[in-house]
Amino acid sequence: MKRFTSVQALSVSKDKLEIAPPDDVVVFQDQLLYGVFDGATSFSDLLIDGVSTGRFAALSCAQVAQSYVQSTQPSSFSAEHLLHRMTHQLSESLSVRALKHCRAATTISLAIDDGQTLHFLIVGDSGVRINGREIVQIHKPIDLIFTSARVAMIKKALAGKNSLTEAEMTALELKTRQAIAHGLFGKVEPKDMDQLALDIQTSLREQLLEDAYQALPALLSKGISTGQPAFMNQCGHSLGYAVMNGHTVQGPDMLLFSRPKSSIQSLEFFTDGYMEPGADPTIRSWEAQWAFVEAQDPYKIGSYPHIKCSTPQEHWDDRSVLIVRKDSGLF
Repeated sequence: MKRFTSVQALSVSKDKLEIAPPDDVVVFQDQLLYGVFDGATSFSDLLIDGVSTGRFAALSCAQVAQSYVQSTQPSSFSAEHLLHRMTHQLSESLSVRALKHCRAATTISLAIDDGQTLHFLIVGDSGVRINGREIVQIHKPIDLIFTSARVAMIKKALAGKNSLTEAEMTALELKTRQAIAHGLFGKVEPKDMDQLALDIQTSLREQLLEDAYQALPALLSKGISTGQPAFMNQCGHSLGYAVMNGHTVQGPDMLLFSRPKSSIQSLEFFTDGYMEPGADPTIRSWEAQWAFVEAQDPYKIGSYPHIKCSTPQEHWDDRSVLIVRKDSGLF
């Protein structure tokens, strides 16, 4: 069986000074394990063992994955078994620190390699591109709501203004970001919140189900930090989404699937800091596409809407990509 012989990875912190490490974690064990984890952004200053809650969750799960492939016979590899181990370990790690109810969470995109078969595990919106063509990535509908809310608020603030200075635009971004993160209750008039909900319903027509529209007012009022967690690993609601947080992982964005290793020429595992993949399986191409997106829509209110945009201090998100290939082409 032909082996993966070319490996390259890049992980960039959203902190432009790179003082704060990214919440992303890349994992690689030669011919055994390949993947990325994207720790959920924390809305508090809580640190666990000196790192953010998201990075703690990502590191904890990455360590379990590495231990699993080192201690398990490849013929017994099971992505589902690994998922259960990561869930148990993260739960135990939080419990022993009296943080059982802490919202430490991470996405997952990985594959374990038994020599004949690649066993994939996807949790959340981190993804993988297979053979440079097939992209497996699922975006959660609840992000559409908060992205639409941010875009609508910024466009309303910009209406009738010729231009803003960079400092003014940064101040507007940070003000809007805080409102989206912590909720609009008490920050805007009730009639304005009702109008915003109506505008979102109009812009997302036919993209959401009825239960999502019914949840809109409460989500806008509470924001991401307190409104979104109720939908973590919740089945039976269209806004439910899968996340590794030490509890049972379930949702439409949790995938387990396998492929014969012989059918795979390249794998690119990536976090959602990359809004579009590179044109080909190279680090250079992924970074070029990232730069293109940034130049095309720096405020993330046009062609590439997002919950955040870059500021002079931060990129809009951490970004990470791991590429493994069976050829030795240039990266």
